[in-house]
Amino acid sequence: MDKDLEQVKEHYGEHYFNDEIANRIKNRVHASLRDIESVNEPRHIKNKWSLWKKIFYSSGAAIIALGLVIGSGFVSQAMAEVLQKIPYLNSIYESKQKQTESITAIIREELSSRNYNFGISHYPHEKKIEVFVEGTKEYYETIKEDVSKIIIDRLYSENHGAYTVIVTNLNEGKSPYKYQERTWRLRENIEMALKAGGYEFISAIVGIDDNERGILLEIPETERRVDEIKQVVQSVVLEYEKGTFEIEVNRIDPEKAERKQKWEPVLDTILSGMKGYRIEQIGYSFDISPLPLSIHTSIDSTDKNAKEQLKEIESMVKSFLESEDIKAIIKDEPYMIEMYDKDNRKIN
Repeated sequence: MDKDLEQVKEHYGEHYFNDEIANRIKNRVHASLRDIESVNEPRHIKNKWSLWKKIFYSSGAAIIALGLVIGSGFVSQAMAEVLQKIPYLNSIYESKQKQTESITAIIREELSSRNYNFGISHYPHEKKIEVFVEGTKEYYETIKEDVSKIIIDRLYSENHGAYTVIVTNLNEGKSPYKYQERTWRLRENIEMALKAGGYEFISAIVGIDDNERGILLEIPETERRVDEIKQVVQSVVLEYEKGTFEIEVNRIDPEKAERKQKWEPVLDTILSGMKGYRIEQIGYSFDISPLPLSIHTSIDSTDKNAKEQLKEIESMVKSFLESEDIKAIIKDEPYMIEMYDKDNRKIN
């Protein structure tokens, strides 16, 4: 096994399949599907969730989104070349897992060295960075363009590609750190109260900013005492905060969350690594077994080599999923690959 594959195996052995991470999966259920669904919601609903999206991204809870679109010309390859590409796909894992962490670290290093007082929000799916600069309006107007240019140039030099950078001025008393402290305190006290009451819960996600205050409780499907849990949370809110908090409850299937955790990086790697193929998106559902993988392409069924091209893509995906390191991640979970042409007609 070459060095890249060994690193991939070590990375996923450490970060996905030890006891600590198994518990983390149950305690930190990701919200990516809600983010995706919100794209097509009415404007007032979308605005309602803006606070949650900030929380998920800034806490590192966001995971790779569905439907990543990659458009490029088809490059025909012999199957021997397909098999040679598998180690390359595997090697993509580690760089992708490190990328989000490194971007925030790079920005903090760059701005701290210049003595700026700032906070950062990173929105990976949108390739957007928001920087909150503390100081007077005059100071903000003086440095905002410099801050934006510094970040863009540094990310580009580190091969992170083009990012949108928004620099925002924070008036006195609106520091994001103040909100973070209040958020952490309220969340910790909510979790302690629920544990003391013997209630089953996965997580309590607290959001506080200038315009919105909300709590999203994630509980197992087996926990039925929803009204009691809301009352406990409300009593904690009254003790530690002022104003009205909207309390929402989301029922979670921990097993389905674990499937998402291990499969979504695998599928994103396929999309990112097969840039020479006309794959537009991969559809999937964690509610179904075997896991359906619907690979949608821009290949015209009337093309002379259409079936050959689709079979080549299917073979490459299968080879990747059956490789030693990916099998170690997805285990023996069954899946089913379905190939579609540009008119959404199933070919295989």
